[in-house]
Amino acid sequence: MNKTAIVCAWRKGEDDLSATVESARLSIGKAASIYTVEDQTGQGPGRTRNRGIEAAIDHDVVIVIDAHMRFDGDALRRLAGHVRKHFALVCPFCHHNAECSFDATTATGAAYYAGGEIRYKDSDQSGKAALVVKWSADKLAGKRSCVVGACYAFHRDWYMDAGQPLAMLPGWGGDEEALSIAAWQMGHDPQVIDAHVAHHWRPRPPWQPTPEELAAVKASRAALVSAFVPDPAERADLHAWQGTRDIDSAEVKRVRNAMYLRSFRTWDDFKAMLTTHNGKVEEMKRKAKQVVQRKPYQQNIVVPMHGVKCVHCATVHDPKRLHVTNTYPNGNRRHICPSCNRPFISHFVATA
Repeated sequence: MNKTAIVCAWRKGEDDLSATVESARLSIGKAASIYTVEDQTGQGPGRTRNRGIEAAIDHDVVIVIDAHMRFDGDALRRLAGHVRKHFALVCPFCHHNAECSFDATTATGAAYYAGGEIRYKDSDQSGKAALVVKWSADKLAGKRSCVVGACYAFHRDWYMDAGQPLAMLPGWGGDEEALSIAAWQMGHDPQVIDAHVAHHWRPRPPWQPTPEELAAVKASRAALVSAFVPDPAERADLHAWQGTRDIDSAEVKRVRNAMYLRSFRTWDDFKAMLTTHNGKVEEMKRKAKQVVQRKPYQQNIVVPMHGVKCVHCATVHDPKRLHVTNTYPNGNRRHICPSCNRPFISHFVATA
């Protein structure tokens, strides 16, 4: 049974659903099903997506997407193939911008985001948050502590064995962390693969959240701590940090029991991984911020076709793979360096 299900949660007021579904259908091919699941009660994307996953009973791979996305070529088909081959939780490179474009840069100037990293204690748009994801500083494909970017693929059997982690989230947020922590503890490290999607960034949803829905956002953060942190004292500390209380719902208990019965990595293993991994990420950020000494005058360099050299970090890139954000007359092209994440201009020899 090799059949892929695309699960897209949406809500009244969404104006890009049809175009998103059409882009997904072209990217995944005919041998797949697309489930558009409407959230009519404000229960949040996690539980809405879970309904779609439950319905996809005769599918082996599930890919969840947002209702305002575009997919580059066969990106979704490649995600599904990677899951079948490696039985992993995966996400693609995500071009996250207001234009939902593959050409525009992100808010930080990056060409794309490449997965994320879980922070033990940090903050999000609602304030202090425990076990919260942040975009990764690493722009290359590979393992991460968390998927992020509105498009995630996984094996449906694994999801059900993990206790259906999205079902425990009563409000917006926490989807990426719930999937990633469960996957890591069960031995399926979250990964970023070299496939590209575009996600429409917007400062607020096209509907007005109710007070109950805003409270449910906090409840989703509380569910993560309640489900995954086994020590009561540690749970109490994390709840105090983010201003929540323990949740003992049936859905939380199901995930907690699944982690106890089926995971072979402990919670202490997970925290140790975060400390090591995030330490490496911080070192990468420090190196990226180092000031590069430049000459007061630099001649225009004609770049040979066998490599494009970043003027900031001196990394040489394959010009056929390097993303071009703009093309100017006389062969000048603007790129975003995947190594140091800075823009630079290259010049190619004009050909007749």
